[in-house]
Amino acid sequence: EKDIQGAPALVVEVMSKSTRKRDAQIKRRLFEQVGVREYWLVDPELDSVQVFRPTAEGRLARVEELTAEDGGTLTTPLLPGCGIDVRTLFRPTLGAFWHAPGTPLRVADATGPPALRQAR
Repeated sequence: EKDIQGAPALVVEVMSKSTRKRDAQIKRRLFEQVGVREYWLVDPELDSVQVFRPTAEGRLARVEELTAEDGGTLTTPLLPGCGIDVRTLFRPTLGAFWHAPGTPLRVADATGPPALRQAR
């Protein structure tokens, strides 16, 4: 088999305290150079996601910033029909992704695959 060639279309980067500058500046410039078509910069400290897309000149420019406080849905033309409620990304447990509205279920273990059982 051959190696995968070329740049990814979408990069999702989760920032950390130790890599903030590298993620926000250095990697973004690198992604510009190789032709990444969309870059999501997730900041767990600020509960925000910045969306970058290339300008006509090829520079990745911020086109949107969504926060958990303000809500909103992350979308991309690269994945038609896909939408992620930004508030779910910053909830304190994995159970936020799995709870069905109106269903009396709770997360029994948020450290691995959610184990859901009837709430009493």
